[in-house]
Amino acid sequence: MKGWLDEQRGTVLREIHETALYKVRADTFEQYVWDRWKMKRARAYQLMDAAPVLALMSAIADTPPAVSTATALVPVLKTRGADAVRAFLADVSAENEGARLTTAAVKRALKDRGLVPAPKSAEDLEDDTHVTDGHELSEEASRKLTAAADLAARALAQYESALATGVAPAGLDRAAFDLERLRKAGRILAKQTRLPGSP
Repeated sequence: MKGWLDEQRGTVLREIHETALYKVRADTFEQYVWDRWKMKRARAYQLMDAAPVLALMSAIADTPPAVSTATALVPVLKTRGADAVRAFLADVSAENEGARLTTAAVKRALKDRGLVPAPKSAEDLEDDTHVTDGHELSEEASRKLTAAADLAARALAQYESALATGVAPAGLDRAAFDLERLRKAGRILAKQTRLPGSP
């Protein structure tokens, strides 16, 4: 039952996000999922990404799959399609003699079959977030950029709020380090996205 509920929640959240219906109740998607679902933004995106795989898995497996298991298969769905996921699941289910597919078993089978995407280098990550000549971000890059910017804005607001109390942070070295990390994140985002007006 839980696997089916996670699939439905992910599907509904994707629709709400893509159509911006969350703006009826909140200013941001993050605020909406917290207020309405008591869920952090990362979990909402995890469910949204996993929902199509959960649908495929629930059609094959007798036991509802875990979201983490479905999440491990998201790259396969994105790069090779639904048929590849179905074939993979059928093979792994047969190998495990119908036992419930655990996340560990799926990850091991993905690795054994060479279906695990290679870890990305810093240069690859930089390439993923570049904009096109028309300064248009891909949907995925845009989502990542927005998530990073939201996180940086929240962290900066918390930092500024703490400093506004007039009390020096307990660890000045740590505070200086945190502030420099925020600045560095801003420089990296500006550089990687090459948005108009960015240095």
